Amino acid sequence: MQEPEIILKTMMRGLVDNSVDKIYKSHRELYKLGDSVIPIIEDQLFSYSWDEIKYGAELDILSGLLSLVNDISETKAKELGDKIIENDCDNIVASRIKSIINFSLNKFNSYKIGELTIFQSKELSVTANIKQKMESWLSYVSEDDLNRIDRIYIIPETDEEHMGTYTPILCSIMIEWSNTFSKYNLFSYLLSIQVESTLYHEIGHHVHGHTFGNVPDQEREADKYAGKILSKSHPILSVIVKSIKWMFSTNKRKSENPR
Repeated sequence: MQEPEIILKTMMRGLVDNSVDKIYKSHRELYKLGDSVIPIIEDQLFSYSWDEIKYGAELDILSGLLSLVNDISETKAKELGDKIIENDCDNIVASRIKSIINFSLNKFNSYKIGELTIFQSKELSVTANIKQKMESWLSYVSEDDLNRIDRIYIIPETDEEHMGTYTPILCSIMIEWSNTFSKYNLFSYLLSIQVESTLYHEIGHHVHGHTFGNVPDQEREADKYAGKILSKSHPILSVIVKSIKWMFSTNKRKSENPR
């Protein structure tokens, strides 16, 4: 194996270039080395002036390196993250740090679906049959599309605007589970569709190799992917939605071109 410093430089180049192969391989190699690489990563993290950085390659590097430390030692990641925040870093940097260090595996139960590891929040009710639903939904996604997704987190609903996120660096997905109803009804069904669609949307980001940020073209690609998979999992609903869209489109054309 190469020296840790060389592997770290390779990982950082991958983060800057958005090279999934470099990031994925380097992360795995450094993770295997464990605690011994943390001082090297710490020196690299504190070589930046985080009070002046808001976005760009440096923010990607922060996300990648701090996430790696968090995988090795959640305690050390929190220590480093808190230290950066205490040094008056930019608010965007602080937000990114908090999103990384607030995830502790002690708060999750884990299980496997195929080759995927699912981390389900212990706060979620077991009556929601989450595992059963996830197995069903993921069965509509090809193995190639799921390849290299490292893990999927399932958490309770939050106050955030988004219901899911995709982290390109670690190829991980976070989904908010809003459907906690034990009884099946129309409202429960619609909430399940919303969560399912969010899952496919985030997988779409992974399939298309998208980067950080709310980029309109990337969101449209992810939406298109989600629609494609939903049409497989809910063919009748897909026909109904397409019919409604066609009716609205027809009525709109008639109103624009009256006789």
